[in-house]
Amino acid sequence: MTLTCNQCSAPLPPRHPTDEAVTCHYCGTVRALPRARRPDVISALDFSSSTVPGWRTTKHATYDFGGSPPRMTARLDGDLSRSLYTILKTEGTYDEVDAAVTIRFVEGKGGTKESFHIKAGFSLRLQAGTSHCYVCTITDDGWIGVGAIDAGDGKDKWVNLVKRTRFSGLKTGWGDPNRLRFVARGDRLQVFANDQLAASLRDDRFGAGRVELLVNPAGETACVAFSDLVLKQPTGD
Repeated sequence: MTLTCNQCSAPLPPRHPTDEAVTCHYCGTVRALPRARRPDVISALDFSSSTVPGWRTTKHATYDFGGSPPRMTARLDGDLSRSLYTILKTEGTYDEVDAAVTIRFVEGKGGTKESFHIKAGFSLRLQAGTSHCYVCTITDDGWIGVGAIDAGDGKDKWVNLVKRTRFSGLKTGWGDPNRLRFVARGDRLQVFANDQLAASLRDDRFGAGRVELLVNPAGETACVAFSDLVLKQPTGD
């Protein structure tokens, strides 16, 4: 059976059996493939409803689900004194995991379309009872970075693993979809943005932990939408 695009109803292009999602060549919408076709998929959410099995929302944001294409829209406002806020987190822990999600920056500073370096992305291998984890985020103006939150001198510290840099493969228009993929396989970490390899490195400080979706609203009201969230077992590529 030929799949069609949820947004424009165009036929979707052929896909490899290991793909977790397919992108419409006409409008750019990303559609997650059904889990039944993907035995390696741990979790797949299209956010067409507020049901998020295997995950938990948090008190840090207000949420809307659904739309066309379906998405989870998270709004952060009020006293935004912290840098990173958890939007969604897994109930279970994972060692080797391939996590992918489509991110759209909807609103920025004070509810406007003004760029304010809002960040959104993943944390992997979050350690129980701590903030220690690997973090990969992209910004509303096309930057990407990878780091770790670790213990140091009695308090948490940020460690740059890949210094934040502008990445030409990222779209920077408000509402434009960017597909972020963060893969942890043993001590190897890889980041892909819109199917392009953006970073590859090795680090062994964390072996297993939870997966989270994160937003850093840069101290201002921000609204970020997530869609087609997929966790799967990493392959050998």
